[in-house]
Amino acid sequence: QLSTVNQYDKTAARSRRMTEKIPKQNVAAETATHPLVRIHPETGKPALYLTAMQTTRHFAGLTPEESGPLIEYLLAHATRPEFTCRLRWHPGTLGMWDNRCLLHMALDDYPNHRRVMHRITLKGGPVVGIETARELVE
Repeated sequence: QLSTVNQYDKTAARSRRMTEKIPKQNVAAETATHPLVRIHPETGKPALYLTAMQTTRHFAGLTPEESGPLIEYLLAHATRPEFTCRLRWHPGTLGMWDNRCLLHMALDDYPNHRRVMHRITLKGGPVVGIETARELVE
């Protein structure tokens, strides 16, 4: 089972405001290894556990240089138009999504408007990959 090595360092540098509320620990230095393909706990459907180099650093057992082309290929596939949903923001718009099964990004395409974002993060269970899911079923 192919796994990704993830690290919060780049995201933490950009999100210092939000991380001030996290208990004082070196979040940026910690890494976590997760299966590339995870199983959604409610739908049972597979989804890629991958980010555009924000937290995903490389595949376990490969260098970042070796991992880069495959990460780029998978992200290019996952972000094809037929797999995307475009939310056109206007005042009063509410957007919600499940990070366990999708990638997201914000576009600054609402000139002369100020976007207010309220974020909640819910504690979830462990990431379950295909191999673990098979073991649970058997």
